[in-house]
Amino acid sequence: GEAFAAELAQVTLQPPQVPYLSNRSGTWVTAEEATDPAYWVGQMCEPVQFATNIATLLAEGEPVVVEVGPGQGLSAFIKQHPACGRAQVGRLVALLPGAGSGLPEGAAVAQSVGRLWLAGVTLDWERYSAHEVRQRVTLPTYPFERQHFWVDINLADLQDDPTVKVKLHNNGNINDSLLANELPFIEDIADWNFTPSWRRTSPYSVAALPESQHCWLLFTDTCGVGAALREQLGQYDQSVITVAAGDEFVSHTPTHFTLRPRVRADYDALLRTLQEQAIIPTHIVHLWSVTAPDSAITLESTLDHGFYSLMLLAQSLNDLGISECQFDIVSSEMQDISDASQLCPEKATLIGPCKVISQEYTQIICRSIDISLTDDSNDFSTIVNALLGEVTNRSNDRIIALRGAYRWAQSFEPVRVADRGTHPRLRMGGTYLITGGLGGIALALATHLATTYQANLVLTSRRGLPPRAEWPTLLEHYAPETPLGRQIRQVQTLEAQGIEVLVLAADVADRDQMHAALTATQERFGSLHGVFHTAAVPPSGLIQLKTPEMAARVLAPKVQGTLVLHELLQTVPVDFLLIFSSISAATGGGPGQVDYCAANAFVEAFARRHHAEHGTTLAISWGEWQWDAWQDGLEGFPEEAQLYFKAKREGFGIEFSDGMEIIERFISRDIPQVYVATQDFPTMVEGSKSFSISTILSHVKQFRKDRPLYPRPSLGTSYTAPTNDTERTIVDVWRELLGIEEIGIHDNFFELGGNSLLGIDLVTRLRKILNVTTLPVYVLYEAPSVHDLANHIAQVQSQEEDTSEMVAVTVVQDEETKRRSRLKQLKRKAQMEVE
Repeated sequence: GEAFAAELAQVTLQPPQVPYLSNRSGTWVTAEEATDPAYWVGQMCEPVQFATNIATLLAEGEPVVVEVGPGQGLSAFIKQHPACGRAQVGRLVALLPGAGSGLPEGAAVAQSVGRLWLAGVTLDWERYSAHEVRQRVTLPTYPFERQHFWVDINLADLQDDPTVKVKLHNNGNINDSLLANELPFIEDIADWNFTPSWRRTSPYSVAALPESQHCWLLFTDTCGVGAALREQLGQYDQSVITVAAGDEFVSHTPTHFTLRPRVRADYDALLRTLQEQAIIPTHIVHLWSVTAPDSAITLESTLDHGFYSLMLLAQSLNDLGISECQFDIVSSEMQDISDASQLCPEKATLIGPCKVISQEYTQIICRSIDISLTDDSNDFSTIVNALLGEVTNRSNDRIIALRGAYRWAQSFEPVRVADRGTHPRLRMGGTYLITGGLGGIALALATHLATTYQANLVLTSRRGLPPRAEWPTLLEHYAPETPLGRQIRQVQTLEAQGIEVLVLAADVADRDQMHAALTATQERFGSLHGVFHTAAVPPSGLIQLKTPEMAARVLAPKVQGTLVLHELLQTVPVDFLLIFSSISAATGGGPGQVDYCAANAFVEAFARRHHAEHGTTLAISWGEWQWDAWQDGLEGFPEEAQLYFKAKREGFGIEFSDGMEIIERFISRDIPQVYVATQDFPTMVEGSKSFSISTILSHVKQFRKDRPLYPRPSLGTSYTAPTNDTERTIVDVWRELLGIEEIGIHDNFFELGGNSLLGIDLVTRLRKILNVTTLPVYVLYEAPSVHDLANHIAQVQSQEEDTSEMVAVTVVQDEETKRRSRLKQLKRKAQMEVE
């Protein structure tokens, strides 16, 4: 680094003439950075903030993104980004063809140039065609295909109900069938409150285990629990593979491995090695979140050994075709059955994978099992025996805690809160800081505080607002319904009422920025009386297509942000810290919310652990509000499913006025955490166990079953019929999933209306129909046409045939070894009996 800096010091660096994004900051590079040699030294050593760069770029309206270089790898990453909606996919252009496409480079460039022109880019056609030789040709004739497109509207359906706009789209079929199964709306908001509870039962005894066909994959801890469990399973003649966390992937023996917790390639290597030995895990027990009571636990290590490990393992299991198994996630001190003082909130992020893996991979049953290594009445053998009984039995309980002689299963109890209580914590004329303060719900809260308490308001957000001098000009261009237009107008409305509003750009997960925000608050108002932590990043993206960097972006405001506030408020006395959470921590939230569920589970555990601090620390886990700021989070779902979720929000969502009243009632009580739902919450949680990708797709398929197929839309590719059985099979599956009558082998899956949810269903079907084990979902982004996908599958089938022959020989040899070993054991036993 020093040598590189010395060389750079001899170069005259100039400010950039063309704006570009910094791989260090994830935002536009500044002139100071570009001319600072230290910046370029850091550029060589620090992680590339590609995901953040893409988020910044896609926030710039509707950019056309061009990938210059070999292949389409970066375009594939962009398509997986949460901020990349369906419309943006059409504005991603890769100049050169992907591997295996068979398209000549010249043809690929011409095709890409055409897509740029279709996207509205002004091209220099003279330079593009400067080297071409012109010849006069006869233009081909073409038919005028008069196709009519209309929507049949039944005026009788135009009634004043929350699903009317849905009925205009699809005659109500899918939404009527789903909404008919919804629980009744609870009219009295006093009955919208529920708290977590525990139901006590006796621990399970060890279930009868078969002598064969069961393989256990244990991710062993450093406290000896996994080792003891392995020994116990061995006494029941079970096949056990152990995996320890380490600094590199190592196959120590055929049954013992080490891998890096946050490296996806290591999980792939582990499972491939097992497949080569004809070993398919049927039970997975993950114990990396079992830690010694006196061990120093960091957030990074906890996430790596827990949340990220589980997410990456699930991806590898699916990509390698190992989709059916029992998955038990074991932790220590994650649940507070009777004492929250030993609770480790960071481990609660495990709840995200535990809830959502089963919702996205419907053949995997996930359970969270928490043990305690600090309870004096809980000796080691009791812990191991109870754990052995739990993992060898199946139950419908998904969140379990083992404590001494008892087994506890999570439940939920209603709590009636009929009034505002006798200990109000909100002050007249108080000063209140709201993180995520420019969001719709946050601004509604700010308006309530201003109207009811004439409060001073500090609104923080990652970007803040433009300088006030620019507001008049901006309001001329941004309508009231746009985010920026709405935010500026609402702040102006508050100030017109005589309310002092301090708007600050501060990322709640950034300690320095939040420290500056708190300092500015005290300098402006003299004191701070309470904090409402509403900042959040919406979830988007199924587990199979999610990277750790994408998940980290969702975790940051709630996990790191809460910890930053906890640290900084140690020296700033306040009346309360109220954290906004979501019922997704208990329900999972559905496919696509693994990181959001994890983040909310953390803040709930944090509120219980630190309830007596910062005046009082509280968490409200909200159900859906009628305010819909996160519609883009449904981008990966079929249109029918999106319409259902929108209708549900309108029919059962919480109104602003009711939400403000609930805050008033809850903040005056000594309850660390509460769930707010407009329907019976215990039933909702129970129903979430069977809500999955399959549930959504089954309703979509049912709706589309009797609907006529659409004609092939106008595309940039000409229709080409399939040429072999594999292409015909793929076309048939596409036709059923997309509802399009005629599909050519060069048509793009995403341009035809495909999305990540349908993509997972597509890959799952092709695996079964074509008998392909290794077919990861991301292949669709690299081979989005029928032709490219068929070529990829042909290559995979060839490789798997070679591998299966090797495995068959290995299995025969292994069985012969086992037979000989068994004979030796019988002879030795017979000899001992004779003696």
